[in-house]
Parts: sequence; C-alpha cells; structure tokens
Amino acid sequence: MWREAQGEAGDLWAAALAAKLQGSAAASEESRRLATEVRDRLRGLYGDIDDYTGRLTADQMSELAYHRSVVERLERVRAPV
Repeated sequence: MWREAQGEAGDLWAAALAAKLQGSAAASEESRRLATEVRDRLRGLYGDIDDYTGRLTADQMSELAYHRSVVERLERVRAPV
C-alpha cells in the first residue's frame, strides 16, 4: 500500500503540473490557481509518505483521495471538447 500511495501521489503531482502548463491558454485563472495549489500540496504529501514507510494515516488517505478528485476535475476542464 505504501509504494502504491507514493506512486499515486507522484502521478497526481505530475498530472497537476501538466494541467497547469498545458491548460494555461485555455483554462480559467481559477483552474490554474487550483492546479498550482494541488501540485504544491501533493509535493508535501509525497514527502510525508516517503519519510515514513508505515501504513498511511487516515488523514493521508483522505488527502490523497481529495487530490485525486481535484486532478480528475482539472483534467476534464483541459480535455479538448
């Protein structure tokens, strides 16, 4: 579970960065701000997960799930219509 969570946090971070960079021309200012915020928070979560190889806390699992939903929403916004 630890390795999967660490990998997912890294993948979500990359997706948030991509949403910020690729969507910059078409995305709203709010989407760019949200992508930046999620990217920064995921960097912290990734570090937290990486620092301790034990079971994720309930807060970390909740945070990971929240960031997953935000990144999915950002990807829908930047997807071509």
